[in-house]
Amino acid sequence: MRIELKTTLSSEESVGIARFLAASPHAHIWQNPNSLPIYLYDGRTAFHFVATERDDILSYGVFYVDRYKREAFCLRGPVFETVQVGRSCIEFLLTEFCRLGVGQLRISPYWAGADAHALAEILKSCRLRPYYRGTDAFTKTGRVWLQGTHKELYGRFSPHTRRDLRRCIKVGFEIIRIRDHERATEAYLLQEKLKERRVLSSLPRREFGELRDRVLFSDHLGAILNAYIAGRLVGTFWVARANDSVALAVGYAIDNEFMRASYRSYRIGAPLWVEGMKWAKDEGCEWFDVEGYDENATQTSPMYGVYKFKGQFRPQPIDIVAEHVGVCHWPKYASYQMSHSWRRLLNVRRKLLAGRLKIRL
Repeated sequence: MRIELKTTLSSEESVGIARFLAASPHAHIWQNPNSLPIYLYDGRTAFHFVATERDDILSYGVFYVDRYKREAFCLRGPVFETVQVGRSCIEFLLTEFCRLGVGQLRISPYWAGADAHALAEILKSCRLRPYYRGTDAFTKTGRVWLQGTHKELYGRFSPHTRRDLRRCIKVGFEIIRIRDHERATEAYLLQEKLKERRVLSSLPRREFGELRDRVLFSDHLGAILNAYIAGRLVGTFWVARANDSVALAVGYAIDNEFMRASYRSYRIGAPLWVEGMKWAKDEGCEWFDVEGYDENATQTSPMYGVYKFKGQFRPQPIDIVAEHVGVCHWPKYASYQMSHSWRRLLNVRRKLLAGRLKIRL
């Protein structure tokens, strides 16, 4: 098996990688070469990791290295054909990024179900641990089965969800796929408003532009779905294909202030998600990943409201490999840990100032 780490790809390699990713059940939209420019900011460098055997691609991943070489991270990747290939590739990556003077390797392969448990053992044997100390090697999510007619799909949802769909249509809410920059920017600003209120990381406008043009405006990779009432934007949902069989949400926001003031008894969130699932179904996907779901969450959980909302679509619970890290270059790793601790302190201060963090004395 031939394993390489390179900064550019030939046109033939790009075609072969696109074909490999489309067919792999472990591929994710963030590993699609179209998504590459979205994360090339703040001086980051992109490395293409490719493993081949007799011209067949066995593994691919895009790694981003910051200007200080504190870490090389791969979002929802790399994509391995088998767990055996994964072991060889991870050992190569740890050695190669050590040679390049990179502090740590951070990966999150998109492996689910029984496959996830098999790969987690490989990651452990390669001295990789979950990114968040003290957490499990898996994260919980759920997938909605999309097969059958639209009527059969609706029949799997909760009665409450089906009622919301009927009521929103009756009162005049309209959900459309948009392709013009003006309305896409309006959707982006609505999502940024939500992130600001919840003290979440912002998506820079330039990166949104790349995501919009390369993924969400693409004919078959993704879509922006906006909800309107009397010409006013009240919600937005961004959906993208992870691979040929799975689609997922990459953005979602509701104008809660307006909805509470003018349409308190209506819920436009569920119809937006349903339209996203319909888009995925029409594109040939078999599953829709709700990106985080725990059916056993209690009311004390900070994510209980989110999981309860997603539960109305009756997703099938499934485990996915959590984000893992491994040390490549110890001096750089120590430096990175110090800077990371400082950023965490600044984040706590930011939340305190925003009134989002309560301290019990």
